Amino acid sequence: MRYFLTISSVILSWTLPGFVENIQLYLFLWVVGTIGMAHGSLDHLVHRASEKGNRGMLRFYAGYLLACGVVAMVWWLQPLMGLGLFIASSAYHFGQAEIPGLPGNTSLSLWVRRSSWGIALLMIPLIAHSQAIQRSLLEWQFATSGQALQQSGLAILIFAAGCYGLASLGGLPPKGNAFQRASLLPVASWIGYAFLLWVTPPLWGFTLYFGIWHAWPALEKLATALQLNQKKDWLKALLPNYFPSLLATLCWIWLASWWAPEYMVAGLLVLLSALTVPHTFVFERLYRKG
Repeated sequence: MRYFLTISSVILSWTLPGFVENIQLYLFLWVVGTIGMAHGSLDHLVHRASEKGNRGMLRFYAGYLLACGVVAMVWWLQPLMGLGLFIASSAYHFGQAEIPGLPGNTSLSLWVRRSSWGIALLMIPLIAHSQAIQRSLLEWQFATSGQALQQSGLAILIFAAGCYGLASLGGLPPKGNAFQRASLLPVASWIGYAFLLWVTPPLWGFTLYFGIWHAWPALEKLATALQLNQKKDWLKALLPNYFPSLLATLCWIWLASWWAPEYMVAGLLVLLSALTVPHTFVFERLYRKG
């Protein structure tokens, strides 16, 4: 199903580019508001499972909201730093899903491999679609020329690839299936995702990657880890976090539609960034053992 949806969406972006341009924002909002928000709304259950009970839940929510507030404040005071924090946390989180923890990995080598994998991937749209990304960044007043964006993205990609290679050499088991899974599969996955992000419009491609290849598998992993086997299990699990998050998002969209439409997407980016940082820490426990 994932391959069919991906291939169909790529073909659609080639054959009907105008149609894709018109609907890609709505698709992005729908994917983030459904499967994306759902896989993040189970963070409290991941924490509870790791704590083996209800201990520390008040502290968990307080810390989660504090982290969100700090990230939002960074965006407000220093947008460029906020963007960098979002890219860094997203990069590591994407790497978490692709690169499992193994006995042969040191904490540092695993962190470098996950971060560099994700950073290299996120540089692909910057290189391939610099002009479109430049236009979307104008409202934050740190846009530069498309050529400069491409050059910086390429330099970061090369640096990240080098870091990935060095960390792999220093922290992987020498042979066997563990080595193959830890080194070859993430590289193959990166090539496939990079191709998807290169040949499709940036928001369209990211939506496909995020929804089909990141959030969906994460939900499947959560279902197994948390034993969510029936519809009522999912409903009970999603109620505490999903609907408040969805309500806050819809309120922002409604307010921005008449107050500051030009900041609607940027505001959603800040919200997504604020949630990604604590979400990444929570999922560290889920992905700790692969």
